Formats: sequence, structure tokens, C-alpha cells
Amino acid sequence: MIQQCFKQVLEPIVESPFFKHSYGFRPLRSAHHAMARIQFLINHSQLHYVVDVDIKSFFDNVNHRLLKKQLWNIGIQDRKVLACISKMITSEIDGEGVPDKGSPQGGILSPLLSNVGLNDLDQWVADQWEVFPLKKSYSSDDARRRARKQTNLKKGYLVRYADDFKILCRDGKTAQRWYHAVRLYLKERLKLDISPEKSQIVNLRKRESEFLGFTIRANKKGKKRVAHTGVISSKSEKIKQEAKKLIRRMKASPSAENIHRYNSFVLGLHQYFKRATHVTLVFSRLAYDLKPFLVNRLRSVGTLKHPFQPPPFYKRTFSLGTKTIYINGTYLFPIGNVKTYNAMNFSSKLSLYTKKGREQIHKSLRPDIQKEIGHLINEVFSTESKCRIS
Repeated sequence: MIQQCFKQVLEPIVESPFFKHSYGFRPLRSAHHAMARIQFLINHSQLHYVVDVDIKSFFDNVNHRLLKKQLWNIGIQDRKVLACISKMITSEIDGEGVPDKGSPQGGILSPLLSNVGLNDLDQWVADQWEVFPLKKSYSSDDARRRARKQTNLKKGYLVRYADDFKILCRDGKTAQRWYHAVRLYLKERLKLDISPEKSQIVNLRKRESEFLGFTIRANKKGKKRVAHTGVISSKSEKIKQEAKKLIRRMKASPSAENIHRYNSFVLGLHQYFKRATHVTLVFSRLAYDLKPFLVNRLRSVGTLKHPFQPPPFYKRTFSLGTKTIYINGTYLFPIGNVKTYNAMNFSSKLSLYTKKGREQIHKSLRPDIQKEIGHLINEVFSTESKCRIS
């Protein structure tokens, strides 16, 4: 409770100076915005070299002294507040003692402190090219970019989600320079090491890169290269194993709760991965692999058939041409029935902490609220817990 109180006071202060392309654990931002930014840089800027840097055990190695200095520099200058934060991050861990570095994983304040700790890296990378100050004033962004091209600066764009970040570059030589520069900066300025085994430079035209559960590759389309995204194979295997576990649970007890748990699992996967351009192919394969297991296990408690008069939510979300299991008065959500949804960039006009930003949020919400009210009016709710989602 105390950490939440601190977070609500500190967040509006530190949000303003944070880097605009940092998306992890920040209000209104998400992993989908980070993916949208990467796709934009690949499709429109034709940046096909990626510097992947993996920070070794970041949350366990945050330097306390440096973190307090960063909090002071970013605007948190009340000594009592800093003393309380110091107590929080040095709280004794049962069986391990008092930590001399690191931020408590699972702590409510830890994601905010991690963003404060890596904000210096964000600003340093951006200052190298993206927002490099020019002595002469230029009338347009194109003119500023042309002026920067005449320098020996390292052209690169950072996209960060918590401690997972990438720098996108135009060529391999620039990527090499970025790799070594970032490694030295993390070591000398932030007292952090990188994992040499997991850190690498990837040419997206030849190999895939991984980010937030997605695979990324730049494939040829006409005269240009465009971003093709999928699901990491290890993640697909984990999804398959988790689905089998939920199916076994339904067979043992085909209750509304277990059906709801399975449907929630499928819907959550669709909502997250539908931003991948190859999501239909990936989930069709998953459905093909899972179908024999699903049908054989649930044959005694359910029936495989086309949906007949399903609830309105099912009609809006899934194709009625796909067969699924009907069990205990409810249709299971078909795991392979998902379509690609365009990933949209984050709008910097939206903000919880300015009047104009809040007006933009409310304005964008109104049509959705009206639409949802209409759906709720037409929704059919069972008197029993029948796993109907509205």
C-alpha cells in the first residue's frame, strides 16, 4: 500500500522527462506499441540491422547509489522521500539478508524505478542521433535529417520495453559501433554487464530477431523490405502445453469455471499475438496440432460441431464456419480462429497528466463506450455461470 502511494505521487513527476519510445510499465503504453514502432522503422525507414543487447540480471544488479542520484536528477529532491525509497529497495530478504544492489522483483515501485534507472541510457542513445542538437536551425525534419547525415554520427533508433531493448540501424558497420558503445556505456556509467551469449547483431534480411514473444524479419516485397512478425517457436510450444493442461482439467471436471478458464486463455493469446503479421498461420498450426488431443479428451463430455446460435460475443469475435467443442451449454473458443490486427503507434498526444492529454483519451473512448453499451444491451446472460463474456 505504501509503495502504491509513492508510485502515484512519483509517476507524474518522472513521466515527463522519460524517453518517448520507452514502452514498458508506463501508462497507456504497451508491448504492441513497441512492436508497432519497430515495424514502422523497418517498413518506412528501411532499417534492417538490429543491435540486440541483453542486460545480465538487470533487476538484481541495479546500483542503489546511482539510482538515488538518478531520482534526484530527474526531479525527486525531497530527502525524506529518497530515504523511504532507500529503505524499500534495501528491505531484508528472508534467507538472503539485506541486498546491497538490485530492485525487489514483484515490488509495486520496482517497474518505475527500473525505468528511472534506464532513462539515462534512453537519453544518451537518442542524443547520439535522433535528437542530436544542431547549431543551425532548419525549417523541416527532412532538412535536419540531411544535415545529420553529413556528420559521422551513429544513426540508430532505440525501442525499449523495460530491460529489453533494440537499436535499429541502416548498415552492419553502424550496428557494430552501437553494440560496443552501448556495452561500454552500460558498464562504465550504469554499472551493468551484458550477456555476450544473448547479445548480438542481426541482419533482419537474413535472420530473425526476437522481441517480447514475437519474431521479426524483413522480407522482400516489391522493391522494398517489410516487417514480417510471428510467434517465437518456444512460446508456441509453451502455449501448446498450457492448452493441454486446461483440456485435461475440463475432461476431469467440465464445470463452467474450467470452461471459462480455457476460453480466457485462448482469448488472451489472441488479443496479444494478433498484432503479428503471421498470426493466422502460427495459430492454425497450433490448432491442427491440438485438435486430435482436444477432440479425443473431450469426446465423453462434449460434441464437435459448428456453432448454432452462439452468444453475441462469439459471433462478433470468431468465424462461425469453424467447428468447435460444445460442452456444458458453452462453445469453446477456437484457438486457430484469429486474424491479424494492425499494430498502431502510440500517440504522444495522449497523457494522464495534462488537461489536453486527458481530453484526447476521453474523446477516443466515447465511440468505444457507446459500442460496448450497445453490445451489453443485446447480450444474453444466463442465470447460471455459463461462461458468457460480454
